[in-house]
Amino acid sequence: MIVVAFSGAIFGTTGFGFALVSVPPLLLLYEPSTIVALTFGISLATSWLVVVSGRRELQGRLVLALLPGALVGMVAGARILALVDPVVVKIAAGAIVCIYSVSLLAGFQPSGGPCWWIVTLAGLASGSLATSTGLSGPPIVMLFAARGLTKDAFRATISAYFVLISVAGLPILIGSGALSRVDMRIAASLVPAAIVGTVVGNRISRHLTAHGFRRLTLALLLATGVMGVATAVLALV
Repeated sequence: MIVVAFSGAIFGTTGFGFALVSVPPLLLLYEPSTIVALTFGISLATSWLVVVSGRRELQGRLVLALLPGALVGMVAGARILALVDPVVVKIAAGAIVCIYSVSLLAGFQPSGGPCWWIVTLAGLASGSLATSTGLSGPPIVMLFAARGLTKDAFRATISAYFVLISVAGLPILIGSGALSRVDMRIAASLVPAAIVGTVVGNRISRHLTAHGFRRLTLALLLATGVMGVATAVLALV
């Protein structure tokens, strides 16, 4: 409950990062299949809190523009998983995320964020990575950073995107038997702690400046890339 509450606070503050913070310690307590149920179920339950807190700046058109590419990407990612070693994909994706994060932290400001094809590409990359490596967040964070979304717009929009992606993937997970009743009961028992953490994170976000929020999100993005590379390399050893 402590792990889930702390991860919820990170998620409530930034709109992403729940799995990044919670998965490593939870793997010491549960089987990987249970972790899928926990991160999926809890994230779906808490994302609404972030969406509601920033609903006035939610960019619904951007979310809808991301979905077609993401859905196509999820299918493509499953094919990639069957043809290419996921460890190789994870190392490549993690390395790109690390380089991009460091560049932004150093002051680089990319252009082209408003272009429709950039949005489609981000959705495609997110969906592909979701089903091949589990790293669905970085392409969306990179897009939003390039577009310079405000703090509340960033949080609400990325959370709404993850809600829709999760809803789309839920029937697949249940139909494949990946989510058992026991797993879902464990997830349900931890939802209250996650909600408390998310509410705390929402309050913390109100006190963050735009500059502080940007640096926090980029730091989490960098951590995601580093962890992706590290776990992939460890799998090769």
